[in-house]
Amino acid sequence: MVLVSGGISVGDYDFVAKALKELHVQTLFHKVNQKPGKPLFAGKLNNKMIFALPGNPAACLTCFYVYVLPTLAIMSGAEANYKQAVLFSLSHDYEVKNTRCQFLKASVSNGEAQILSHQNSSMLNSFSVSNGLIYVPHGHYELKKGDAVEVYLL
Repeated sequence: MVLVSGGISVGDYDFVAKALKELHVQTLFHKVNQKPGKPLFAGKLNNKMIFALPGNPAACLTCFYVYVLPTLAIMSGAEANYKQAVLFSLSHDYEVKNTRCQFLKASVSNGEAQILSHQNSSMLNSFSVSNGLIYVPHGHYELKKGDAVEVYLL
């Protein structure tokens, strides 16, 4: 497996997608409808997996946990299991206003999940104290205290 971090988005200095194309890497997918981590790339070349992860730290870590680690497990002989979420009760109300699904950094304890502050993809502070990622589908709605939420444990 090859991992690249940064340079996969659409900025002036994002050359990774072009370089992978020139190397004839087969694109499995490029860009996902999620936040953080939209510019994620996955491809193959000569039976080798290639992931190009976003450059923002939290986006990079989110994509690593959700996509790369399960792929490494499969490559090591484990069964395919990309849906490793566990249901927990939300410890507070939370308003969702997203055009993309989100993976929100969370603290899980005593059967409850709490969405942490500092969710920006460039911030690592909340990752340092999180032990889970809450998956929140896109839309405009209210999650209430006690609602079941999907948590990817870290």
